[in-house]
Amino acid sequence: MTVHKWCFSHSNSDLPDLQFNQLSEEDNVKTSVWRNSSSDTFCFKVHITENLVFTKRDVFSQIACVFDPLCLLGSVISKTKFFIQSLWLLKIDWHEKLPAAVVNEWSTFEQSFPALEKIKIPRFFFF
Repeated sequence: MTVHKWCFSHSNSDLPDLQFNQLSEEDNVKTSVWRNSSSDTFCFKVHITENLVFTKRDVFSQIACVFDPLCLLGSVISKTKFFIQSLWLLKIDWHEKLPAAVVNEWSTFEQSFPALEKIKIPRFFFF
């Protein structure tokens, strides 16, 4: 394995912020973690996709787009897992439209995602 880039928190460095997911713009990533080298913190970027039809497949697809390799969003991931479990208990088909109460619950939860961009976790938080 060859190390070809270094990123550090020195104030004189002009390196760009380091993205943990090296995905192109076409990739469908809803939430991604990145490191801000100037403040030496981990931050999150959230991409909300507008969805007019809510089926079990649509919701699962949106949940699968959350990218958190460092497990910093454990509470958010747990809530999505509880939501998945509630969808399974409803025994709804993959392409069947979700009940209004479930759609409202998911929409409310999804609208809270932009608040994740305000979270900044110091790189040495755990040490």
